[in-house]
Amino acid sequence: MNKREHILHTTAQMIMEHGVSRLSLAKVANQAGVSKGGLLHYFKTKDELFYQLNVLAIEEFNSEFERLIKVNPDEKGKYIKAYAQATLNDLESSNGSVNSSFVASFTDSPEIMELWKGAYLEWQQKCKEDDLDWKDVAAIRFVCDGLWFNNLLNINDILPYSKELLQNLIDNLEKE
Repeated sequence: MNKREHILHTTAQMIMEHGVSRLSLAKVANQAGVSKGGLLHYFKTKDELFYQLNVLAIEEFNSEFERLIKVNPDEKGKYIKAYAQATLNDLESSNGSVNSSFVASFTDSPEIMELWKGAYLEWQQKCKEDDLDWKDVAAIRFVCDGLWFNNLLNINDILPYSKELLQNLIDNLEKE
């Protein structure tokens, strides 16, 4: 992980622990072990830091999504299966800290909301290419989204059951 990514991951963790309102560039620099000038080299403002945190979250999810599409030999439902598995992998590997922190940082930013809207529309379009009943695909997407929001609220007691729930929904796709 390079210094820029380290700062972004540190920011995400700080948002999860303390919220956005208590975040300052000086606190992020201190926690990340860089000077404030070093942080300003990468991120000129707190808004830019938040925007780039969201870019990183989307890039990390997209990378995993695309990797899973390539390794899935089954053509039927490959996009929605990859979306569901990428969601689970994100929540299990990093406790969803980067992706969950996006919600806290975009409530006041139309630019960040547009960034996520574009990403979601892209994922949705790929899932439509599966040529499955859209109601089934939407149900899986909504479960994935709900898991992210549960993680954001630190309600992780459902996570152990989420894999089974998503697998049941995917199995039902294959029966049709």
